[in-house]
Order: sequence, then C-alpha cells, then structure tokens
Amino acid sequence: MSHTVLGYINTLLFVYSWLIIGRVLLSWIPSQAPVFRSIYGFFYTVTEPYLGIFRRIIPTLGSGGVGIDVSPIVALFVLYLVQRLVMGL
Repeated sequence: MSHTVLGYINTLLFVYSWLIIGRVLLSWIPSQAPVFRSIYGFFYTVTEPYLGIFRRIIPTLGSGGVGIDVSPIVALFVLYLVQRLVMGL
C-alpha cells in the first residue's frame, strides 16, 4: 500500500479514537441545552455503530442499577491495535 493511504488511515483512526473519548466525556455532563444535545447527538451517531459491537459482547460492570460501560475502553484498545497494525505495513 502507498504510504499516503496508510497515513490517511492512521489519521482517521486517530480522529475516531478522539471522537470516542469525546463521547465518553460528554456523557458525564448532564445538560438539557439544545446545543449540547445536538453536539452529543453527533458524537453518538458517529461512534455508536462501532461501540455497539462491543456493547453487545461485553456486559456492563456493576449491580444495583448502577453500571459501568467498559465497551469504549475495549473499543479504543482495538482501534489502537489496528492503528499499530496499519503503521507496521
């Protein structure tokens, strides 16, 4: 593969990783402002297809109605592995 194509793929994976991190951070902020909801909606729409794969496989940790979703951590780790694989080509 061309180094230019690999560079673009690497950049896309890097940006997507930050979109996932942004979604996680925004999910911790309760807000009813329409602007905030639309920003969070963008992050959700872009990242949910990927995160949904992991959410179906990995159960939420915790009990008593309080759970911790670790799927973003696993998803970021997989993206990191793919990024390292791409850069090794």
